[in-house]
Amino acid sequence: MQLTRMTHDQLPAYLKKQQNYHEVAELLTWYGYQCRELTGKEKREQPKEADFLATQTMEGWSIAVKLLAAPRINTKWLDKSLYLAFPGENRERPRAWFLIPHDELVALATEHTDWTTSASWAKGAYSGTPPRLITALHDGGYCIGQAIAEQ
Repeated sequence: MQLTRMTHDQLPAYLKKQQNYHEVAELLTWYGYQCRELTGKEKREQPKEADFLATQTMEGWSIAVKLLAAPRINTKWLDKSLYLAFPGENRERPRAWFLIPHDELVALATEHTDWTTSASWAKGAYSGTPPRLITALHDGGYCIGQAIAEQ
């Protein structure tokens, strides 16, 4: 059988999300987490809009994680104990994955961007990858690992 490797950009959206999930889940295993995707009824019952649960196997506690393509804040996620996982990069740092509680991302965005004073935030959400925010995420210890390089 001949396998033909596809770049991330060549994949349809549902396979990009699946690839991202597996990449994040693999990185989290190095921190003692076991990840499980939420599907069907399980996902609909999650008021936090989580995509997967990451259970710290040594400690026995779980976090609900929303998988994103880029940093995003949303008023409906405030005070929900929801973690966000997303890739990001800037000139100084290669593409990496980040894991951060949503409310902490709102605080960082308030400090390093104009997101929370924008018209988009007033409507409920904001997304983007400003270099200052990516640097703050690295400096704050939210990087869980380097992203897999495209070959």
